[in-house]
Amino acid sequence: MSRTFAQAVLADLYAPQTGECWLKLLTIEHEDLDAPIRLVNDYQDLVSRGNTYTHFAFDFAPPVDQEGELPRVSIVIDNVSQLLIEMLRQDTRTAPALTLEMVGLSDPDTVLATWTFDMREVTWNVDTVRANVAYEAYAEEPFPVGDFVPPDFPGYFNATATR
Repeated sequence: MSRTFAQAVLADLYAPQTGECWLKLLTIEHEDLDAPIRLVNDYQDLVSRGNTYTHFAFDFAPPVDQEGELPRVSIVIDNVSQLLIEMLRQDTRTAPALTLEMVGLSDPDTVLATWTFDMREVTWNVDTVRANVAYEAYAEEPFPVGDFVPPDFPGYFNATATR
């Protein structure tokens, strides 16, 4: 998670009025997609770092750090175009990866904040797709992940192999 805001940016974010427009970018990646889906919460498309983000209605609140808990975010995406439904209906073993970013309209190539999550607990209707997203709990994964056993590493256990 990257959240390094310059003092000038923070002052602009907290100001009652500003000349800057802050935009939220959403990138959805999954092995079943031919290319990532890139969306910007604005009324026009945006090019950021050479990638075109399609204007699309969605919203999320940046995650809040709470001690002892992994950050969680609820995201709501407009479903009128049915953009995500085909991907969500597929029975896959891996969750789509979401990258949420904030940029300023005057300098869209400078990313002010980045959060990367996996899409979990997805529900949808004709109007919206709602998903709870969370960081992977890598601290809860077993370590070591695997064992060195003959079926998985036959060359290691082959008596005729040279060392």
